[in-house]
Amino acid sequence: ERPHNLHEIGKRHVIAFWKAHRDLAPKTAHAYWLALCVIWEWTDKPGQPPKPIADATDD
Repeated sequence: ERPHNLHEIGKRHVIAFWKAHRDLAPKTAHAYWLALCVIWEWTDKPGQPPKPIADATDD
C-alpha cells in the first residue's frame, strides 16, 4: 500500500522503510529519521516516528 499524500504515512510505512534499508550508515539513518520527524510534525501526528532498527534501543 503506497501512501498518496503525507497524511497517509504511518508507523507501518516507516518500519517497512527501515527494514528495507537496514544497510544505511547510522549517520544517514539518523538524517532520514530527522526528516521523518518533520513529516510527523507537519501532519500533526502524535509522538515521534519509529527510530531506525539499529537505533531502536537508543532512547
